[in-house]
Amino acid sequence: MSNYLEKYKKLKDKYIEEGGTVDEGVESDLTKNLLKQVDELAYKPPKVLEDEKLPELHLTKIAEDNRSEEDVKNEVADIINEKYVNKTQEITAKAQDDIDSTNKKITQNVVEKNEKDANINKIYDKYINNMENQALKRGLARSSIIINQIDGIESERAEKLNKSAEDYSTKLSELEDDIVAIRANLKENLSMLELEKAKEEKTMLDTKLTELSKLKKQIADFNNNVEKVQAEYELKRRKQELDNQKNIEEIINSDAEQDKRKAAESDQYTLIYYTLKKLGKDQALKELFSNEKYADYLGDRINDMYYALRYGR
Repeated sequence: MSNYLEKYKKLKDKYIEEGGTVDEGVESDLTKNLLKQVDELAYKPPKVLEDEKLPELHLTKIAEDNRSEEDVKNEVADIINEKYVNKTQEITAKAQDDIDSTNKKITQNVVEKNEKDANINKIYDKYINNMENQALKRGLARSSIIINQIDGIESERAEKLNKSAEDYSTKLSELEDDIVAIRANLKENLSMLELEKAKEEKTMLDTKLTELSKLKKQIADFNNNVEKVQAEYELKRRKQELDNQKNIEEIINSDAEQDKRKAAESDQYTLIYYTLKKLGKDQALKELFSNEKYADYLGDRINDMYYALRYGR
């Protein structure tokens, strides 16, 4: 509570003790209008013009990249895995196609052998059958000559069938060797692909980690510079405000401004005094104690006003 308000309340209590009446919490239209006029007469200290102030500066920082080394490793692994999964699938599918094609050749080899054997047997069966029929007609069915001839033919059949079996076996062996070679080649290609994958993954990881480190440094440098510029600007702005305030205080404390203040306070006092005095002593004091703002406007002269209104001083 200000000293002026304390004085005001003491005078109010004194007035009431001495028989005066006050309408607590009641403010008349007269007081409202009077205080409004008094406020217009109040001393107005000089202010800094807005265009003389430095504007506020709001610089924006770049969002930090919070990715860790582990995050980058996972990103690279995802990229590489996706790429090499496709490559692995392509190589494996190609090898499987080759194996399937070779297995078809093996099946075809069996079919061809069976057809060849069937054709050999058909020819020799027919040949023997004709020979036996001719021998039978001539009554030589059981002669040693016919039997020896048939044995010779069977030996020839067996020789041709053996040759067919050898050809089949040779062809089968070649085709099975082809499958072994395809699988060995697949294994080697997948092994080489793994080496290629590991090399590319390391190269990409090293590159991305270097880029991340460089980016984090650039962001940190930029944000540190933003903080520096912002801080320096705020210091400059604060210094200007302090300098302006100092200039204003110097102006306010100057003799010319003090004279303006005193003149304003005198005008306020005079307006209040003559406005309230017209109401008569009791009504004037009732108005004076109806609003504590009178204490603010009258300041040190609140006692003067009280005694002037009450006793005509």
